[in-house]
Amino acid sequence: MWRVLAAFVVLGSVVASAQTMTIPDRYTKAAGGDAYKALAGKGDTIEVQVYRDRDFGELDTISWEWKAGTATRRELEQFEHELARRTLTDRAHVVSSSAQFDRDPMEVSILEADGVNQKYHRRLYAVDANNVVHVWWTVCSAVSTLLLPCGQAQRTMKLEIPNSVALPTRGPTVPPPPPMLSEPWHIVLPPGYVESDQANTSVRTTVMRTITGFEASQVRVFVSGPVRLLVIALRSPAGDDAPSETIANLDAHVSDGLSASLEQRDPTTEHLRPQLPTWGDNIVSRESFNAYERRTLYAATEPNEIYAFTAVCIGQRFEREECEKALESMRLVVPDQISGDSLQRRRHQLRDTVLAVVAGVVTIALIVWMRRRRPDSAS
Repeated sequence: MWRVLAAFVVLGSVVASAQTMTIPDRYTKAAGGDAYKALAGKGDTIEVQVYRDRDFGELDTISWEWKAGTATRRELEQFEHELARRTLTDRAHVVSSSAQFDRDPMEVSILEADGVNQKYHRRLYAVDANNVVHVWWTVCSAVSTLLLPCGQAQRTMKLEIPNSVALPTRGPTVPPPPPMLSEPWHIVLPPGYVESDQANTSVRTTVMRTITGFEASQVRVFVSGPVRLLVIALRSPAGDDAPSETIANLDAHVSDGLSASLEQRDPTTEHLRPQLPTWGDNIVSRESFNAYERRTLYAATEPNEIYAFTAVCIGQRFEREECEKALESMRLVVPDQISGDSLQRRRHQLRDTVLAVVAGVVTIALIVWMRRRRPDSAS
């Protein structure tokens, strides 16, 4: 029983054991958990502890183990598939799911939603030398905007079995991804992210339907567990508007397109435009929401072209920390580039030039008018 009891971590402390997790201080133990216990079969050992907080909902921890005649990654994956089906809340739908059974411990994460209420399941699987399967499972339940503290706590889960065995993998390991993007776009891919051809096809169709009028574009999607890294590289003539105006309009277009498809806001909610601060030779835009984090670099060139480099981390805040770090590695350097400060100066210079021309035209018009009036005055 020591392994099971050690799995329940009280008030922020972590006990050295096979199963650990840091419980936020504000959560307190509560009764419940019978639905999880009912999942266990004859001879299984299952212990459930429920924690609740008045504001941040419920956290359930489940320690489950059973003796298996044989245990393979494929069999555990099939078990997980059935477990996910049985534990999906009525009327809820799956927002995202990830099952990684070619690692140790094996890891599963599932986010389900029923209106504004969400549940986030995270499960770790391991097998010991006696063919005993160990499952360390936690569930966070809260309103979507309040799920973050519990979800962050789930990232501290550990499953360390002293006599664990590494099961044979199901197939060859995934080769490393190809180079990220051709110049001038550059970003350092986070560890564990691989390119998804299937996601690329669907996302590329959606993105290019939303963002049109660009001569050159690249859309690629990289996946790690439930998090997706969407990369969009665009190039287009600046048109008749000043580069700074074109960039501002483009950023509003990108922001609206992403928010409509990913954030799924109430249409009555006001959408604040992102600021466009200058940084080095680029203009930088950034937005952060529950569903995604976006960073975009813009550059303009002397031939009057606009480059836009966007990277979006799609996933819950507590899942996308590594992805967000990668956003800081973004670089966009193009030939004959105009600096962000110069774009602003050129805008002001253009305004001053226009005012000067208008003033000159008005002055000339007054002089001509006065000369025409002079003979009449003499008479």
